[in-house]
Amino acid sequence: NVHFISSGTAGDLSWLEETFASAESLSHPLLASAAEKARITAESALGPELSMIEDQIAETESAAETLQAEANRYGEYASQAEAIRKMMRMESDDSPEAEEFRRLAVLRETHRHHYGRLAELAASRRALDSFEWVGISDIAAYESMVAELKEASEAAESMEEMMYGPMTLLGGIAPEDVYAQSREIRKLAEGRESYARNTRELRDRRTELAGAKMGAPRKRAQLFRRETESKDDAADISGLTRRIADLTRMTESYEESASRVSYSLGIMMPDTEQAVAEMVRMMDAADVLSEHREALADSRIRLEKAESTLARFLERFGGEEGFAECRIKTEKARAADAETAEIRRILSEAGLNPDEPVCAAEYMGASGDRKSLEKRLSYLEEKMSRILGSGELESLLDRKAALTARRNAAVRRGMTAAFACAIADRAGGGANKLRPDLDAAGAYLSEMAGRECRLSWDRKILLSDGGPPAPLETAGGGMVKMASIALKLAAAEASAGGEVPMILDEPFAGLDQENKSGACRAVRSAARKMQIIIFTSDRETNEIFSSMSGTAIFNMGMPKRDGSFHATI
Repeated sequence: NVHFISSGTAGDLSWLEETFASAESLSHPLLASAAEKARITAESALGPELSMIEDQIAETESAAETLQAEANRYGEYASQAEAIRKMMRMESDDSPEAEEFRRLAVLRETHRHHYGRLAELAASRRALDSFEWVGISDIAAYESMVAELKEASEAAESMEEMMYGPMTLLGGIAPEDVYAQSREIRKLAEGRESYARNTRELRDRRTELAGAKMGAPRKRAQLFRRETESKDDAADISGLTRRIADLTRMTESYEESASRVSYSLGIMMPDTEQAVAEMVRMMDAADVLSEHREALADSRIRLEKAESTLARFLERFGGEEGFAECRIKTEKARAADAETAEIRRILSEAGLNPDEPVCAAEYMGASGDRKSLEKRLSYLEEKMSRILGSGELESLLDRKAALTARRNAAVRRGMTAAFACAIADRAGGGANKLRPDLDAAGAYLSEMAGRECRLSWDRKILLSDGGPPAPLETAGGGMVKMASIALKLAAAEASAGGEVPMILDEPFAGLDQENKSGACRAVRSAARKMQIIIFTSDRETNEIFSSMSGTAIFNMGMPKRDGSFHATI
């Protein structure tokens, strides 16, 4: 499903006029039927048809597998038949060889259960498939590495717990950054008591100065005063002012130093004494981290080494779960191998070959009197004859190949139809269907005509070509064709956001060279927004597109007048 313009429909505007005449945007009249047809095709191809083919393939494969299994046993049947013939010959023979054969037959019958157990052990061993053998040394190495990993993990966790407090206190700040401020921090720590004392005195002196300025008598703090001093002497305002200035200078200097260090360490505390206390705690934390830094690093390195060593060891087995599975299979295989070796020893000591009776007749339902032996031999010969003379297996394989080809064709057809249905639904769905934008169409037409052209709608499509709007149908045939192409380019651009491709088949037939060149330029502009494919055998159109960048020219086998071929896509 694509937008399509051919040489015969390039000038047809009937269905576009319907989109303007309708209250709502209309989709192309063929889109709905195309979508429904594609949907039916997709559902049929990917539904009942595909299901039927799959069932036929399954039945064919099952029959072919049965015949293939029979064919694979031809050698076994031949061995059994030869053993029966030998047994039948030996029954009536009195030679020492025949006597020995009969003795061995009795002996093998005595050890029938051993041979049966060997077959069971072989089957259980094959069921284990391939696996990595886990030796005793591997188990010891694994347990040692697990123990080392556990110790390293516990040591690392213990160290991390011990360092958690100091690391949290520093909050990501390196001890070196704290040590860079150590001199200032020590000075601040030493001056904490003086700062606290000065702060209290400054507060008292400011209170005293405020009272003195209001005429309140000075209250002395001495326990013993000189006799000449009165208890309520007038306050020394100038002395208080000087003292307050000294105290202010000392406290501000301390606070500025504390603020500078606090800022560099990221401490956000308005109270200076609390900030200094935090600095001291950070210094202590930095000391703890520095003291145990190497031990912390060593614990982490030890843990990483233990983890990587164990991981490298387990790679050979496919990880932790793979090691456990290989260990279980190894134990089963070791037990089966030990039992197999013991049974083979018993059979060898009895004078029997443990491998000989795999196809021996007496172990394949051929034991008994001569009549039963003949019946068994006839059955085996019939089996071998059928395998050699039947072409049924080849016929089934051919049928499977043909069914597989039908299945692939149905899948391709269904997927193509589903894709076509999706395109049709996308092109015809939504509020923005195939009603073109008249401004966009006018721009395309202007590029084609090489002059300013405008398109509008008033009960019919109107064209303004340097004059008042007039019905498009009154313009010349070349202008009508270019306007039609411009409107359809704009409609395709509006439809599904330009996601649906557009195919043009000889759309410029009947245009002169100038208009044809303009039409090619307009199509090239539209191709920046959507995929456009043009089929043409026109030499001028081919040459115009060949001169444009971004176009691809493919030879589709259409002849030129000079005998060469070209096509523009």
